[in-house]
Amino acid sequence: MRTHFDEEARTFDAHYDAAPAGFLNRMVDRAFRTQRLNERLDLVIEACRGASSILEVGSGSGRVTVAIAQAVPDARIVGIDFSGEMNELARAWASRGGVADRCEFMDGDFPTQDYKPGSFDVVVAPGVFDYILKPGPALRRLCELASDRVAASFPARYRLLAPVRRARLESQHCPVRFYARGELEAMAGATGADIRTLDDKGSWISGWYWLVLGTS
Repeated sequence: MRTHFDEEARTFDAHYDAAPAGFLNRMVDRAFRTQRLNERLDLVIEACRGASSILEVGSGSGRVTVAIAQAVPDARIVGIDFSGEMNELARAWASRGGVADRCEFMDGDFPTQDYKPGSFDVVVAPGVFDYILKPGPALRRLCELASDRVAASFPARYRLLAPVRRARLESQHCPVRFYARGELEAMAGATGADIRTLDDKGSWISGWYWLVLGTS
């Protein structure tokens, strides 16, 4: 999986502008991906308002991290991603956006980082649980790290394009996971945190869930 994201770092980053290589990719972006990314970004920023310390898990090319820093000017943000190529792009975007002094990008897997409980006001994980094969322990760890709230997205299982996406990514040796609402309710309940939001986003063609947990 790490190799996949190292190799596809620039392609992934281009989805934010609906400008990946290839006519079909651009059409899919304009129809589905870029709208989803922008809606998700708005929700992430809303979840981060008022925080002074934020952890973004799976920060990728840094587009979300930079947007958070620009929208929440008093916050310091740590982004962590296991792709070194993604982190190089993220540092460049932070410098270009004038927020490099408040953004730190770390190489690694977040469960192995030695952060103390409550190290951050808010922890966000947009687009991460697609690729976590054991999501329950991962969500519990996020809740441990957040003193106030956790916000994360989860791709919906029962949508028309879910099998297509699964086949495409698995052909590239990148496992992907999808979720049902009941599964998320059970997983969130097992953390001991309060479910503040569990919204169904997107459509029957391509959908996802937005979960916000209160940890205070």
